[in-house]
Amino acid sequence: RFLLICRSTMARFALLALLTGAAAFVSKRAPLPARRVAARRPTRAAMVMEDTYWEGEAPPSYVLGNLANAPSGLLGPMSGIFLLVGLYCVSASQLGAPLTAATVNPFYIAGSLCVPVSWGLHVAAWIQKKNDM
Repeated sequence: RFLLICRSTMARFALLALLTGAAAFVSKRAPLPARRVAARRPTRAAMVMEDTYWEGEAPPSYVLGNLANAPSGLLGPMSGIFLLVGLYCVSASQLGAPLTAATVNPFYIAGSLCVPVSWGLHVAAWIQKKNDM
């Protein structure tokens, strides 16, 4: 009796999953109006293209976006901290050993992403140093 209840529950769940999956592909367009109305075209914002050429050894600081006002003295040490954290996580995750569900630590995997971030911070520090910031 228990198996029959489980089977019917699983069948209901499978049917529910099938219907919700199929509903994802149904168009949700409103029906067209009976009379034709001239459609308004949305106005497009003008795209501003910035020149990618610069004079001198390094690009201007505005290419760093949110970090444009951060001094080189802050970005350099932050790059080193991110590099140390990332290298520790890479070495602690034991990537040379066979990976199993018991040996993988998600914090070490996430922390290893600090290595490429440290490279970006290093480049940002170099740009700010060349721009006397």
